[in-house]
Amino acid sequence: MKSFKEFCQAIRKKESNDIYNCVNSLGYLGAYQFGMARLSDFNVTQRIHKNSTSMANKEFLFIPLLNKEKFLNSKTLQDFIFWQHIQDHKNFILKRYNNLINKNIQNCKITLSGCIAVCHLLGRGGIINFLSKNINNEDAFGTKASDYMKLFANYEIL
Repeated sequence: MKSFKEFCQAIRKKESNDIYNCVNSLGYLGAYQFGMARLSDFNVTQRIHKNSTSMANKEFLFIPLLNKEKFLNSKTLQDFIFWQHIQDHKNFILKRYNNLINKNIQNCKITLSGCIAVCHLLGRGGIINFLSKNINNEDAFGTKASDYMKLFANYEIL
């Protein structure tokens, strides 16, 4: 089994070529390519319009005392948020899908690290679709849930 540190490095490499100050064409930020909506879950950003349900990056601003440049230039902050992100997804997966770990679905061995990677790629809806509905969703760049399930299998998750 590969280490947790290797898992983080592999995610960064796949998401941003391990570049912490990366911003992609869709506005996802940092080495782990977080969207503004996910960053709001960890109180790094906040919605501009309180009644909006949009997940679009343009609907969010950074909290006071933090801006995009500070976020992009802080490896420590990005790594800490990624750790929180993993813990949140790990708790969700173990509560809901622990019985599927080490089973095979859609030609993929289901592992905790693979499930977390799918959550990172597609959100919780992506892992729910994959494990509960046999739907192999893909992101805007064509990466499928099954791609991440296979690529990120068998890493230690702390």
